[in-house]
Formats: sequence, structure tokens, C-alpha cells
Amino acid sequence: MSRLRGRVRVWLIYAFAAALSILFLLPLVWVLSTSFKPNTEIYTTHMRFWPKHPTLGHYLGLVAALPQFRGYIFNSVIVTVL
Repeated sequence: MSRLRGRVRVWLIYAFAAALSILFLLPLVWVLSTSFKPNTEIYTTHMRFWPKHPTLGHYLGLVAALPQFRGYIFNSVIVTVL
């Protein structure tokens, strides 16, 4: 019986860790999915998790407005790889 309780306890810990992981990752996924939405989908009252018409317009506008942004991304990739 003690061994069964130990297994149940481990599974409960894993379930709690998985639920907590989803809770913390969900806002990050929401922000990422919103970054691919056109403005008309962002400011609508009907909220969708995934964009209906994905676009790279926001990222292209960022690169056009901040030419040094490419350097920032390059530096981030280098630091991540190292």
C-alpha cells in the first residue's frame, strides 16, 4: 500500500507541475500569437487564440523603424547559442 501511495504522490506532483507550466506558458503563447495578427484582429471584440489571417507586418514594420533591431536579434541568437 505504501508503494501505491508513493506512485500516486509522484503523479500528483507531475500533474501539478504540468498545470503550473501551462499556466505560466499560456500568456507567452498568447503574446506570440497576437504578434502575428493584423490590427483588425487585435482590436476586435471577438477574441481568437490563433490568428485567422497571420501576417509578418508588425515585424517588418519594426525592422523598418529600427534598423539596429537586426543587430539586437543577432546578438540574442549568439548569446543563446553560447
